[in-house]
Amino acid sequence: MLYRQKVIIGVIIGALLIGGLLLFLWRYSSVLSGMSQQVVKNPLQQNAVSVTQIKEEYEADFSKVINDYLLLDANATDFSLSTSRVKDKLLALKVPSIYKESHLSTILALSSIEASLAKGDSSGVNEALSELRKIDQEFITAGSR
Repeated sequence: MLYRQKVIIGVIIGALLIGGLLLFLWRYSSVLSGMSQQVVKNPLQQNAVSVTQIKEEYEADFSKVINDYLLLDANATDFSLSTSRVKDKLLALKVPSIYKESHLSTILALSSIEASLAKGDSSGVNEALSELRKIDQEFITAGSR
């Protein structure tokens, strides 16, 4: 009788171990399939944009923002606010690697204009505006190639 109880207990323990292993494997496979579905649904992969498209969008957006800004009168009362808004618009753009340096120079020129406006330094504003016009001209020249 004692031997029979040990065998039954052994079979029950073995069945529990095998059942636990099967449950673990089933959960593991469902987790893996869930992960693979998430990878397929990854928005970065679904919304992949070509480098050429980003470049074209940047060129169009940059030109519009800068040209509209350069048409403004530097002596207008809201020029400081306009400068800040233009800087924010430029910082929101996706910048292709070939334009990173000129983009940074543009942001720095706009920051210089903001600082000069805060000090009331019109010569500093004019210098930064001429730098901005130079950057814009280089951008136009580079874009026409």
